Amino acid sequence: MHMLERRKLLVMTSAVGTLVVLAGSVTAFVVTDRYRGWIKSTLLRALPGYDLEPAGLDRFIDEYNARKPGNAKLRLFAAAEGITNAKWALPSEMVMDMEDEERLIVSDYLLGSDFFQNYPDGPKTIRYSGLAEACISPFASF
Repeated sequence: MHMLERRKLLVMTSAVGTLVVLAGSVTAFVVTDRYRGWIKSTLLRALPGYDLEPAGLDRFIDEYNARKPGNAKLRLFAAAEGITNAKWALPSEMVMDMEDEERLIVSDYLLGSDFFQNYPDGPKTIRYSGLAEACISPFASF
């Protein structure tokens, strides 16, 4: 019986150690990735058949991060989404918020790129040059 208690202690210690390492890994990923993987996968899912110019994608992600400096819930979701589809575990209102955010990402990327100038017969590589600043005049036409 003494041997069983020792085994149980070893198994529990191993399980706790694994959880600590896993939590540390997720925390490190959330801190260092800054949505990069989630943004890239969102764009690739929304734009099948297109390549994203790496330099433009990096610029877009940097601009996105500058606009969204520290949303902890979004970072945690982005990290989980990078591992598996995490939407099933979220409340429906939060899923709708995440889907809205994903649509905003795709819209902002396309508006700041050459996609609409080249669509549909242009090159299959989308080049992002920067989100256009809209004029605040209500009489402006685009």
